[in-house]
Amino acid sequence: MYRALLLYSGGLDSLLAGRLIQDQNIDVIPIKFVTPFFDIDENTKVYAREAGLKDPIFFDITEQFFKILKNPCYGFGKAANPCIDCHKLMIEECIKLLNDFGASFVITGEVVGERPMSQNKKSLKIVAKNYADLVLRPLSAKLLPETSMERSRIIKRELLEGISGRSRKRQKELANLLNIKKYPPPAGGCILTEKQFGNKIKKLIEIDKLDSQICKLLKNSRVLFIEKYNNLLITGRCERENQMIQDFANKKNINFFFPKNDRGSYLLPLKSPINEEESIFYAKITASFNDEKNTKLEILLSDYSQSFKVLGLKREEIDKFLFK
Repeated sequence: MYRALLLYSGGLDSLLAGRLIQDQNIDVIPIKFVTPFFDIDENTKVYAREAGLKDPIFFDITEQFFKILKNPCYGFGKAANPCIDCHKLMIEECIKLLNDFGASFVITGEVVGERPMSQNKKSLKIVAKNYADLVLRPLSAKLLPETSMERSRIIKRELLEGISGRSRKRQKELANLLNIKKYPPPAGGCILTEKQFGNKIKKLIEIDKLDSQICKLLKNSRVLFIEKYNNLLITGRCERENQMIQDFANKKNINFFFPKNDRGSYLLPLKSPINEEESIFYAKITASFNDEKNTKLEILLSDYSQSFKVLGLKREEIDKFLFK
């Protein structure tokens, strides 16, 4: 029996792609790549099982992904999304795994024209450059050149699809035909396509602080940028986010600011303050996010080396620094 690796996202397109090939008597192994932006999600296992596929195998490609995020050959989309470089990376990583799994080719759930930047015919050609014969897109196969698997009749092209565009009508029909009942709703896309979050990531790259844990903090906290000090500040909005900041700071052995009354936000500067003036300014911001208003608060550094008695900044001052 021939074997294929499925570049698996957990979405309906990749579920359908896997089933179309598995139903042609091919052993399909779903591969799910992981970064801080598309993390391990247990639901992806559930969707695979419900669709009659094997459980996905997870591979962390954060290190490789950060390299393209810092300098994407094909540029960004509307925010900090290096879509073409990302698809290319994942296909290349899948190709590298073929021998390890005794597989002959790679399947993806890509659909011609479904995404304007990364799934037009030109982009699909770019991302599989040098491997075109080894990459099969079952949902749009009839619109694309034949692969070696089709020419050799390992895969019957007539049983594949010719879907294009953003409509999900045919995919839903296929799901019914293949008895795939459980799948996620169409997603809005990668979090890197969101303008506000994308701007945070670009600023993180600019100050040379791209880090897996910091990226996760950026997703779950309030973020400010202080141009004067070229620094990003992360503040918690609740006890859980404060705990995330504390855990990260302890792990990295760096300081954060917190109120002695413990009734407000913790604040983590991604670059350590270079002088007392900068530290006092961060203490004032910390005091701004506190239940006690219009009174001087004692703000401490987490190693207790410094203490500041300060008034918080006014809301309109804080607003100038917030990412919106």
